[in-house]
Amino acid sequence: YIGTHIDGAGGLENGLDGVLIYGGASGNIIGGDSPAKRNLLSGNKRDGVRIMGAGSNNNLVIGNHIGVDVSGVGTLENQENGVHILGGAQNNTIGGNSPAQRNVISANFENGILLSDVGTINTTISGNYIGLAADGDLVLGNGYSGIVVEGGVSDVTIGGDEPGEGNVISGNADYGLAIHSVDTHTFVISGNYVGTDASGRLDRGNTSSGVHIYYGAHNGVVGGDSPGERNVISGNEAEGIYIWGGSTGVGDVLISGNYIGLAADGASGLGNSGHGVSLSVYAFDITIGGDLATQGNVISANGGHGVYLGGADVTQNSVLGNIIGSDASGFMELGNGQNGIKIVNSAYDNTIGPGNLIVHNLADGVGIDSPGTVGNAISQNSIYNNALTGIQLSDGGNNELPAPLIENVNLGPLELSGTACPACLVELFASMDDQGEGQYFLGSVTAQASTGEYSLEVGFLPGSYLTATATDASDGTSEFSTVYETTIHSLLLPYVGG
Repeated sequence: YIGTHIDGAGGLENGLDGVLIYGGASGNIIGGDSPAKRNLLSGNKRDGVRIMGAGSNNNLVIGNHIGVDVSGVGTLENQENGVHILGGAQNNTIGGNSPAQRNVISANFENGILLSDVGTINTTISGNYIGLAADGDLVLGNGYSGIVVEGGVSDVTIGGDEPGEGNVISGNADYGLAIHSVDTHTFVISGNYVGTDASGRLDRGNTSSGVHIYYGAHNGVVGGDSPGERNVISGNEAEGIYIWGGSTGVGDVLISGNYIGLAADGASGLGNSGHGVSLSVYAFDITIGGDLATQGNVISANGGHGVYLGGADVTQNSVLGNIIGSDASGFMELGNGQNGIKIVNSAYDNTIGPGNLIVHNLADGVGIDSPGTVGNAISQNSIYNNALTGIQLSDGGNNELPAPLIENVNLGPLELSGTACPACLVELFASMDDQGEGQYFLGSVTAQASTGEYSLEVGFLPGSYLTATATDASDGTSEFSTVYETTIHSLLLPYVGG
């Protein structure tokens, strides 16, 4: 018991840290893989555990209670952080992949875990409860964030793809995870529950966003392309994931394979109060989803927009292969509270598609508005059954590029034709109803440069209600066209495409 009374229920603080490893001390173990080896590191004036300085490497912190009392369900805060690694310490590990190796790092006055300084590299944080009690349910949030990575730290792994490696990071007074500073790079966040209880079913949200990446942090992955790498980022009181570049920018981040706004079962809503994913101010080269089926995120049941792209220099971002507004099966109605995707405030040259399913959202499928919000392409998605429109351009969004017209459907061969802006790319869609969205992507063709005429031969029509969009390289994509209803009906089973 380090920093507490002999009963482990009250504090008798040490003046500085509970345990300090520094000056090149390496290969030490704090705690162990059984309850008998557990340290209680609470009530100290500074950090529960501090590992600092070059050469302070290969230390292991496992199985401890840090910031809570001996029962694991009462508070006994350290006055700064639960664990702080800084000053160039390398190859240190907090936690493990079994319940016995789990640290409970909660109720500390500042952060649960803080990593700081250039040269602090190769840190692994896995299997811990950060902000919850030892029962994985009761909220005992840290006073700031669950985990903070800052000041040039690199090569950080938070979670993992094997059973037991994911952390539960919930109930904290600020962010679940905050990663920032211009030299902070090369991080992987995978397999964690951020904002839920340990079962992944109940809301134990962090007071701010679940994951916040800002001020220059770059080269990171949130999630992955296997079920074990999936994060559940749900129940938080602001955004699920919030990327804000500020004056230095954030780039080269992949967000893939996560449940954002759903419980761990992928079938029930557990929405974040704000947007599911938000990219704001100088956020660039961010990929939300991916080309592989396993890389798509499910972004549903959030209080704001599913995906929000807004602000100066929010550009060259891609949203592809995601389910936005449904459960992981794509069948249940779990719409986001506003648009599926919103692009606004001068965000430009972003790409939506291919392969997104954007359904059941409580406003538009995709909304683009405000002057300077141009060049945003929407391609090869399935967009239908949203409360308002499939694609809405307003207030100069994408320069309010006119939608094309569908004028004829002919047999022998089956061909759709009409007119669009000259040299624009025309995409054609079929739907089962006349809402004017685009459920099934049929194909694309470039309109003639001189007349704007186009024609596209298709194999069959999976629905009687046809729409089209036009995309210009500088303006971006139009709204869906006026519905063209055809009397030609397919006898084939419903088409699965887009």
